[in-house]
Amino acid sequence: MNRNKKFSFWPAVGDEQAAVLAARQGFHAAVYCSIVTAIFAVLGGFGFKILDFDLWNLTDAALMALLAFGIRRMSRTAALIALLYYVAGRIDLWAEYGSQNPVIAGIFVLMFLSAVRGTFAYHSLKPRTEGLNPLSAADSSADISLEAII
Repeated sequence: MNRNKKFSFWPAVGDEQAAVLAARQGFHAAVYCSIVTAIFAVLGGFGFKILDFDLWNLTDAALMALLAFGIRRMSRTAALIALLYYVAGRIDLWAEYGSQNPVIAGIFVLMFLSAVRGTFAYHSLKPRTEGLNPLSAADSSADISLEAII
């Protein structure tokens, strides 16, 4: 299995494995955001003034951690919400404190976009089963009687 694990700002999503690797970028970005937010929230709870963080920001950290878990499980919804939540957070932060390090924010936006691209590509490339019933995929000529089950 040849896996190219190099970081790319716009990773390929041509096959299922590449889509998973692209989505992992968003997972790592969400985990990082969650950890940093939790650290700043705890420090704010101890009285340090870091961008007006307080213990209520632990809810932001928990939400981003849940979204990271969703991205890890290849959830398209979690990837989209994480992207929108991050962008909304940056806009709010910049409106209140001014533009701070837009290059890093741009890299994170690209990582979350990779998660969106990766999760959508993963689900479009994943082989689909014929039906929702797992017995329908089995050999239909097999005789299953009630006595055999009991």
